[in-house]
Amino acid sequence: MSGDETRERLRLLRAFGTLRKALRATTSLDRAAAEVALFVVTELRASRCVLLFADRDDADFSPLADSEAQSTPVAPIARGSSLLAALEAGVVELPAEVGTEAVAFREGGRAVACRHDHTLVGVILLSGPQLDADSLEELAAEVGYLLWTARVARGRQEELAVLEVQERELVSLLREVQERDAIIRSDLEEACAFQRMMLGAIPSIPGLVVDVFYRPLDMVGGDLYALSFEEGILRAFVADATGHGVRAALTTMFIKNSYETVRPHARGPAELLALLNEAIAGRYASAEMLFSAACLDLNLETGEVRYASAGNPPLCVVREGKSEAVGGGEALLGLRTRVRFSSTELRISRRDGLYLLTDGLSEARSQSGEILGDERLHAVIAAAHEAGAGAVGAAVAAAESFTKTPKLADDATVIGIRFGETGGGLVEGAKAATVPVS
Repeated sequence: MSGDETRERLRLLRAFGTLRKALRATTSLDRAAAEVALFVVTELRASRCVLLFADRDDADFSPLADSEAQSTPVAPIARGSSLLAALEAGVVELPAEVGTEAVAFREGGRAVACRHDHTLVGVILLSGPQLDADSLEELAAEVGYLLWTARVARGRQEELAVLEVQERELVSLLREVQERDAIIRSDLEEACAFQRMMLGAIPSIPGLVVDVFYRPLDMVGGDLYALSFEEGILRAFVADATGHGVRAALTTMFIKNSYETVRPHARGPAELLALLNEAIAGRYASAEMLFSAACLDLNLETGEVRYASAGNPPLCVVREGKSEAVGGGEALLGLRTRVRFSSTELRISRRDGLYLLTDGLSEARSQSGEILGDERLHAVIAAAHEAGAGAVGAAVAAAESFTKTPKLADDATVIGIRFGETGGGLVEGAKAATVPVS
């Protein structure tokens, strides 16, 4: 590579870095699209750039930004057009007029497909000097991600309306709690009830027993759980915000809001954690909302389980009377964008059980300062599961026995899942017989 080529490549690298910062810094799609059009003309030295966007799978591609606003407008590109069909093969060279789209472009124009996860979300029309393949690919990737996130946001606006109202109410309520010390107790009781309502109901699923234990350290806490059952798949999710009390509780509201936004679009637990991290780290980076989380999908027909974790304790799987720790570790959510997570797959039988926990029980300390730990806690769960004694309650009892106090040092959440007669529900305390901890 010659010196001129090296300098040009370094210039483009710096230019793309500046573009990424500009796109992450704005919440306006129109402004971000204008930044892209300006970048293509000034940095990639195209004569003209038009960015088209389809906000739904069945929508046409309509102009979003044009570097030459005074030029002949570009008409929308129909879903069934020959141009879109040609774009499946990559970059398309444009003649002076393109089919029925009447794209008023100079000779040498090109159309570039912008995709995210193989979904075509936008088209860039360029005219001017030929660009190298690497620059086109990088441009298409940046714009594809930008338009895909905009699509997700637009598609979920109506569904999120209720959650956004609840979010504003909770923020207002918690602000009043801090400002009015005289009524702090009554206000915190309201916040506690609100947070419990936010968690939602435990689904009743034929042939499955789902037990949930949830206890914040204070009246409100930083733990969160969510359960949903769709198309034969039970999805269980837990999260643990850093810190305690009011700030952690407020963080759980943002987590819940973002979780409900990305959940329908996540094909599995690992993708869900990645999308949730993008939503929190991208939108609330300045607030430093750090949290651990874990998610599992259980196929009730096949017994197949998929599990992913982000800084959460390992999943406790009980099989043949023994406990097995699955997953755990990986990066916390909310630190930075573009983090990917691994997924663990396994299969359980009718006698087995799945126990998803935050760290409130495993990090319980004895009076001498010793930590209970995952291994001993999982052994308690396995013994109670095999005895049919209520493993979730037994886990709570074991932690309280270990600490010699019913008040734990952290928020605690446990979700127990096993096959059996339909039932389960909230486990309010250590209702099962205490299992000795060696």
